[in-house]
Amino acid sequence: MKVTNLLILALDKIRSEKKNTLLGVGLICMSLLYMGIILYYRASYAYSEDSAQALLTEGIDRTGLICWDDMEFGSEESKKFLHSAKESEIITGIGHANKLVTFNLPELAKTQQTFLNTEEQDGLTWLFMTYTFADGVCELHCSAEIPIPEEQWQTENWFGLYLGADFKDVPIGTCYKYRVDENTEFVYEVVGRLREGERFISESLFSGSGAADGFSTYYVLDSLVICVADVPPGSAYMGYSVADGYTLADGEAVLGELAEEYGMSLRFSGMRDYFTENIRRIEGFLQVYTEIFYLILFVAIVIVVSVFCVSFLNHVNEYGIFYTMGLSKHELQGMFIVVNGIKSVFALLVSCTLLYLYLKRLNAQGELTLYILNDIFFHNILIHLAIIVAIYTVLFSVAPFLILNYCKPVTLMKGNRI
Repeated sequence: MKVTNLLILALDKIRSEKKNTLLGVGLICMSLLYMGIILYYRASYAYSEDSAQALLTEGIDRTGLICWDDMEFGSEESKKFLHSAKESEIITGIGHANKLVTFNLPELAKTQQTFLNTEEQDGLTWLFMTYTFADGVCELHCSAEIPIPEEQWQTENWFGLYLGADFKDVPIGTCYKYRVDENTEFVYEVVGRLREGERFISESLFSGSGAADGFSTYYVLDSLVICVADVPPGSAYMGYSVADGYTLADGEAVLGELAEEYGMSLRFSGMRDYFTENIRRIEGFLQVYTEIFYLILFVAIVIVVSVFCVSFLNHVNEYGIFYTMGLSKHELQGMFIVVNGIKSVFALLVSCTLLYLYLKRLNAQGELTLYILNDIFFHNILIHLAIIVAIYTVLFSVAPFLILNYCKPVTLMKGNRI
């Protein structure tokens, strides 16, 4: 029999059993939605760790976290501490980065609002960081068309700007001035561009609150501006990295001596510890949800298989008619695969649409951008759900296969109940 004819028979079969079809599709959708949410949380943390490994200059195992217990992070001593640490051959980078909104650059803010799909605001959304952070803790690919010596970064009231790819109409070398008072004026100079699709580590990985959520690993910088300057640490939390051939213990020793010299109290931890703790938390959270999912999956399979079997038995005389039309057992079995395949694919489309809209709304105000969500959803969640649907299709076809093989054609043609 031609595939088109088989498809027509399958669609007609689905239309004749609307209630059973809706019940089966509904149960499949429910299980897929629940599984999709579990996959989302698992994939988010795995994605977070993988991307952090790629974006940190020295990787996770040679990147550490610092907490300033005495909270003297805005002092000149803390600034000198950063400079001294940066001069060590062991420390390749140290400092902090923050995502902020500034009102000092209204021209760039207006430009940003033309392509940034966020709630309207008058200020410019940018990443503000110490030059000691940008120069070693994270990878940053940009074309610095204006060479900037290290002494320039340490110039007071001067800030270097790296523009995302969307700011292509802003010339390199453009200077913006902001007068704070009669004696103080800030100068912001565009010194370089970021490559299209450039990513940068999220400061949440270096904050105390970041350990609680951990979904935000990086920013896509096309519509953002990076401001790099020599400023005292603006946060109680910082990150640092150690050079190849050294361990975090070596870095802690150097930083501990400098902290003692400048009268500071620091606490150290590793980025690997951060992810280990996050994974421990999420595994405990997901274990309960996974057990509930297996229960839902088992109930859904039992109910759907039962519904399909009862439906088959109640319409067994129809298959006698199919035999008189010349269909063989193998063709009838093929029809069952097509029928169950159509139901499962329809359930997949419905559940994936609902799941995507839910996750998009869930992250509307969060740090997980649409770019990252799409990457997780289409390259992880969707593939796993498609595999589950394929298993459903085969599983739901097993009972009709066995019944057709068990019954003789003459029994079905007579329409006898089994």
